[in-house]
Amino acid sequence: MEYVGIDAIRKEYAQEKIDAGNYARGLEIYQKDIQTPTFEGLSIHPEAEPIKDTINSALRDVSIDFVSLESELINTANSYASVINNMVLRLEAVEQQIQVEHDRIKDINAICGQFPDFSTVRSYVGTNVNGNYGWIENSFTGSIQRKTSDDISLKVVDVSGNGIDGNDNVQGAVESKDSYLTDDSTLTRWEYSRYTSAKAHKAAPVPVNGDNEEARAAITLKASKEINAIKIDTDSDVIVEDVLVSYDNGLTYESTLPKEIHINDPDAKYNDPNYAYGTGIIAFPNTKYLKIRFRSNGVTDDIVCDDKGNTFPTIKRHAIIINQIRPYDAGYSTGEISTLDMVASPVDCIAVFANEYIPHHYPEQEYFKYTLTVNGIDYDVVPINAGRQGIKIIRFSDYTVNDSYVEHIKEPIKSAVLQVLIKPAPGGETPYLSNLKVCIGKVVS
Repeated sequence: MEYVGIDAIRKEYAQEKIDAGNYARGLEIYQKDIQTPTFEGLSIHPEAEPIKDTINSALRDVSIDFVSLESELINTANSYASVINNMVLRLEAVEQQIQVEHDRIKDINAICGQFPDFSTVRSYVGTNVNGNYGWIENSFTGSIQRKTSDDISLKVVDVSGNGIDGNDNVQGAVESKDSYLTDDSTLTRWEYSRYTSAKAHKAAPVPVNGDNEEARAAITLKASKEINAIKIDTDSDVIVEDVLVSYDNGLTYESTLPKEIHINDPDAKYNDPNYAYGTGIIAFPNTKYLKIRFRSNGVTDDIVCDDKGNTFPTIKRHAIIINQIRPYDAGYSTGEISTLDMVASPVDCIAVFANEYIPHHYPEQEYFKYTLTVNGIDYDVVPINAGRQGIKIIRFSDYTVNDSYVEHIKEPIKSAVLQVLIKPAPGGETPYLSNLKVCIGKVVS
């Protein structure tokens, strides 16, 4: 909306007075500075009869002042909002750069510590590779042929568990509602609590359990149309124990996870290559009915209090906190990823590191194909952290050893380009590739 402030509104009002024949008043209003109100006050003698036109004119002056002030306040608020948004964007950019550097150092420590042949790790995301692929929630997918429908909605049917739905009696807690699970906003949050203590509490404002069991909650959801994946947004450390789907309108459910997923564990991506950690994505067969079982992971620092403000420091809270759950039903075809040459100076070895999430219900087939083009020659490889057989390291050496996972070459690695194919499952569902990195050995002098 175009800015219209005090000066513009007042000039328009002055022109209106002039057009009505009140030249003196119009000129007087026109010449006022921005800090002087249009309304100058109105004196009426107690014994005089008020003149209707005088009062109406005064009220109009007052209304013009209020409209002008409101416009200025709105403009000022928008200006402050713009400044804050720009500052937030800059801080997020700085934070992202810090996180990138943090991850780089962590990659070197974790990956190079585990595989000492390598000294450098290069990370690849959706912004520094070429090809035809999807980039969703920090993971590569097949090429997107059909986007997720905008009209898909999720409805919370039921919440059950071994604790309390919500965060009542938690000091300083933000509002928690079941509807916040599916409101398409990461600013709101849903919480589920279980309170434990080694000490008995007769006057506790919440049910207290004399054990140290984690909070467990099962959330039953219904989608407006069939979906095949969800994205779980949470800043907390929660565990997805299982995701169950129903094919008979919610009467019975079948498990789709072979094992629980610690979705926000920052270190799990180095130890478990079979899930796209940090994405929050979980895929399953097409369904409208879904049940997600969550578990907390340890106690929080929250303080329990009653309605009078009395605190209970010995009561510990186990919490499951979810910002939102988003549905997906997109369709995919084969995706292609390629990098630029990643070798500046000759090195002695190279390998790929990646996390591959192939949902449990997908049929057995080859979903990822990695090709390292080293010194102009193509080598089919598999990630060094993968559990399957294949070439995992390409190494320059003067000797030949019969290692099934090492390809020995007779000259230093002077150029290297990585190509990855991501093949969809039948029906157009996609596997997910995250934490894609290339590990490079020491420079050969």
